[in-house]
Amino acid sequence: MARMWSPRKTAQSLRFHARRLRTRALAAPRAVPWLRQALRLPRNEVFDPLAGESVAGVHVIPLDPAASFHRPLPRFVEPHPMAERFFAQRTHEVTAPTYVVDLADAIAWGHPTGGVFTPDGRFVPAFTHDPSGAALHTAWTRLRLPRPKPLPGRTLYLVTPEATDNFHHWMIDLLPRLGLVERAGFRVPDFDHVIVNHAHRRYQTETLARLGIPLDRVITADAALFVRAEHLVVPALKQHHQSLPAADVTFLRRALLGHSTSSSPASRRLFLSRADASYRRLRHEADRHDWLRAHDFEIVRPGDLTVAEQARLFAEADVIAGPAGAAFANLVFARPGTQVIEIVPPQWIAAFHWMISARCGLHHTVVLGEGPVMREPPGAGARQHDIVLSAQKFTRALSLAGAPAAA
Repeated sequence: MARMWSPRKTAQSLRFHARRLRTRALAAPRAVPWLRQALRLPRNEVFDPLAGESVAGVHVIPLDPAASFHRPLPRFVEPHPMAERFFAQRTHEVTAPTYVVDLADAIAWGHPTGGVFTPDGRFVPAFTHDPSGAALHTAWTRLRLPRPKPLPGRTLYLVTPEATDNFHHWMIDLLPRLGLVERAGFRVPDFDHVIVNHAHRRYQTETLARLGIPLDRVITADAALFVRAEHLVVPALKQHHQSLPAADVTFLRRALLGHSTSSSPASRRLFLSRADASYRRLRHEADRHDWLRAHDFEIVRPGDLTVAEQARLFAEADVIAGPAGAAFANLVFARPGTQVIEIVPPQWIAAFHWMISARCGLHHTVVLGEGPVMREPPGAGARQHDIVLSAQKFTRALSLAGAPAAA
């Protein structure tokens, strides 16, 4: 069957090829030292922290080697072959080596996709996630880069694409980088400046403060920020969002949960409501509340709680259910054996929450909403759709949690 023409994909393809042509054209002026310096462009060569190269002013501190992990498949309510195939293709998780790079007199760019340059003017692709790929990063398409402003003292660079205004990526991808910094021998409170992309959300200021970063030391990253840091420390950035190293879970639990949980068995039954969200809500959720309460479920709106309160709640839960949403990032705080029931929009199946369950030893069940199941990676708009689930399928899925334990 011929593939249907898509205006969105055609526009993406045109932008990609235009960027590639511009990148190639600008390689010529970057190759001329005096012109490159006049325009403040990076060298055509890049720096790879894992290549073992010795560069003046750059010190790479290795931490963890690459590792692999097998994820057990989730359970399905009314399985669908497309959904089963999606998860079966993602049971093998590979975590990349981790490290921290300590640079003297290096350039830090606050671009949303990330940007770090070594003292000798080389771009570091490992610290960026550009949608077009590191080889076509915006740094290669600029005819001229800004004059960097000097930034004295010790600076920590935490720019993590997609974490700016997303709870999941903030918790799972950005915060664990602070764990790498600590393990490399640095004390987070000792940094004079911390460059980080954020949207001034309550959970962001709360977690930064909890980890030793007061707001007066935070420099908000944006494309206009271009500084030459006297001393720059950059922890490894995950090159994709489909991995969760065990060390990251350990760090998050220690840093944000600590010893605040009870030693008694987990017994709470949580239903994570998205009724106050602007998208991906469960249709007719309010009609299910009586059934939920009758079966001892607490109806929780995670956004109303602090991160500390969410962490304690998940740690005390025996069952966690609800429509797919970023609050499932809190599964890192759940105890092994906790039952997770995730209600998923059929046009936007993602591995993020199952990934956490698999790493943390949780029992994950996927409940597909009504409608056609995606046959290829969906566009961003697919995740905006509300979820339709019949009352019968809803009660059958939630009944998998069994009867509540006797008090």
